[in-house]
Amino acid sequence: MTQKTDRDQILDSAAYLFRVNGYHNTTVADIAASCGLLKGSLYHHFPSKEALAVAALDRSVAEFWDKVLWIAYQEDVPASKRLPDFADALGKYFLGKRGGSLFGNVGLEVGHNIAPIATVVQRYFSDIRSAIVALLTARFGEDRAGEMASAGVARIEGSLLLAQVDKDNSHFERALLELKGYLAEESFISP
Repeated sequence: MTQKTDRDQILDSAAYLFRVNGYHNTTVADIAASCGLLKGSLYHHFPSKEALAVAALDRSVAEFWDKVLWIAYQEDVPASKRLPDFADALGKYFLGKRGGSLFGNVGLEVGHNIAPIATVVQRYFSDIRSAIVALLTARFGEDRAGEMASAGVARIEGSLLLAQVDKDNSHFERALLELKGYLAEESFISP
């Protein structure tokens, strides 16, 4: 007997399985089973695996805004406070999540092959970069802040990948410390 499952539970399960197993290694049957549904029942909610993936990624972007990105745009709080708070929120968001970065993983696997998925993955990377630019522009100007933000996003996502490969979160923890140090101009080395 199957249980009543809501859309949010399906999206949470799909995001988790895509993050941990990858897009191609996650079947609609896997997602349905994780929700206690029959495979065909998922098609009442989503017409395809691709549509389900896009919805799960969209929801994850919204969750990332609610938990992390909003901090960068608190204009009544000085950047010297927002940047460490932002880095701490990144740590809370990613540490302890099996599989690392959903967007990094899915983006590497199918980002260029499935346009609707690529669009959401690109939005995530653009959003995190823009948040870091917002934190750094007053101190460094928009061009320099953009360079630093691009390097920071690469460092964060790369460290999440290494943390998974090495089973060692210290890579990510160091990246967060480096991000916190961005407001100290001498802590950033030009690319």
